[in-house]
Amino acid sequence: MPSCTVTPADLRAILRSGAELALIDVREEGAFLERHLLHARNVPLGRLAAEIGTLAPRRRVLVVTMDSGTEEQGAPEALEAARLLTRLGYTNVLTLEGGLAGWRAAGGEAFSGSHVPSKAFGEFVERTYRTPHILAEELAHLIEAGANVTVLDARTFDEYHDMSIPTAVNVPGEDLVRRVHDLAPDPNTLVVVNCAGRTRSIIGAQALINAGIPNRVAALKDGTSGWQLAGLSLAHGARNGPPELGARALDAARKRVAEVARRFGVRTLSARDLQRWRAEAEIRTLYLIDVRSPAEYRAGHLSGVRNVPGGQLVQATDRHLGVMGARVALIDDDGVRATMSASWLIQMGWTDVAVVQGGLEGAMDALPGSSLVSATPGTATSAEIAALAPASLASLMRSSLASVVLDVSDPAAFARGHVPGAYGVGGAPSRTIWRAVANIDAVVFTGSSEAEARAAARSLAAVSATAPVNVLAGGTPAWIGAGLPVEAGAGRTLALGGAASPTDPAALEHQLRKYLAWEVGLMDQLRRSGEAPFRYFAP
Repeated sequence: MPSCTVTPADLRAILRSGAELALIDVREEGAFLERHLLHARNVPLGRLAAEIGTLAPRRRVLVVTMDSGTEEQGAPEALEAARLLTRLGYTNVLTLEGGLAGWRAAGGEAFSGSHVPSKAFGEFVERTYRTPHILAEELAHLIEAGANVTVLDARTFDEYHDMSIPTAVNVPGEDLVRRVHDLAPDPNTLVVVNCAGRTRSIIGAQALINAGIPNRVAALKDGTSGWQLAGLSLAHGARNGPPELGARALDAARKRVAEVARRFGVRTLSARDLQRWRAEAEIRTLYLIDVRSPAEYRAGHLSGVRNVPGGQLVQATDRHLGVMGARVALIDDDGVRATMSASWLIQMGWTDVAVVQGGLEGAMDALPGSSLVSATPGTATSAEIAALAPASLASLMRSSLASVVLDVSDPAAFARGHVPGAYGVGGAPSRTIWRAVANIDAVVFTGSSEAEARAAARSLAAVSATAPVNVLAGGTPAWIGAGLPVEAGAGRTLALGGAASPTDPAALEHQLRKYLAWEVGLMDQLRRSGEAPFRYFAP
């Protein structure tokens, strides 16, 4: 194909226009995490063919591919990706002139970290709506005193089960408004929402405030990270879930989300509207997303509809919605979770978002030939775990990101030579590892071989679907072969036997503080960039 490029100035104009665009950064994940464009979606070149169909299902959509823009870091990747996409049937593919280097030379801002749009949005919400928060020490005092307080953990069950605030009940973010009536029926109860860091705590607390519950609501400042940094002990293995949803709770939730829909302009899609959107899927990208829990989805869902629980959709829009400006139709069973999820997407700048009227049944009526199917859970495959080149890992370790290298080789091999700062984890259970690194941006496994590292990475991915797992391409031998620095000796190791923290807590405390400082600083960086699409809605 001919080389067709778009300049940074033209790309900026496209981004501001609201037109459909899939901006695909094809570099390795480590390089992407270190520096990337705000709205870029990371799909490494080796995974592009497998993943692009889900991220950008419409073959006529404008796709812009990009890479580092510097020859020594593989600038031809963007052009190779464009050629691949053309072979796959995409008809409107451009490459970013100069790549990341060209964007920055033209005055564009570059961001570090994962799921930046969502995390920056959380900071926007807190600052704009002045979401109340409570310090870990204050909450601990209330719990110890037996005060009238209920703690709701808005993360996935896996994350909650591995480490949680004592007494907390697990209620994933999309379900908070449905469940709060049963969990805090007394309007005098203080309701505290937590996650591991900041975003889901803020969004969860503000969701309850937006829904108009009578209780006082607060986000736990810095989540379980703040709890740890305050020197407080976390619970491990908790299984406290909400009771079966009561009819009164559901009725109250429906009334509350009706007001949320009015305030934020959440539309409903009738059967005819959904049929029209589906018929127009060749001229407008359409995402059909079931926002219920994975267990509900597995028990029965519509064929061709993806499952992304609402809280995770808001937490990681860049992972699930690859085309900016696309249409998004959300499905649940009672309208509550879909409406709350839609309200957040609208505030994030997604303008064509709607809730399917009648939920699953309404969608079945609107889509002739659709049927309910069941599915069984899967685990990450080797192909889904990114491999970082030694140079990319070295760059990642120098960056502002909270990253950790875990070496699974035997103690003797680890002592002979390992990546500087790596933790030896030979024999450590996956859940022990996850508890120690749950707040880290990037977890990179290495070992005596890449295969050995991949086996450990797959085990961790099976424990938590949210773990940011990578492997060092070629393992530690490749690192040594690249002439990079090596440390010898026993080094740092993770405690075995189910312990909840590494033997060097000061190192992980540093990582936690680094992560939280990065997250808080996102809003200022976003303001400098002038790229914030977020919308304010007056109460």
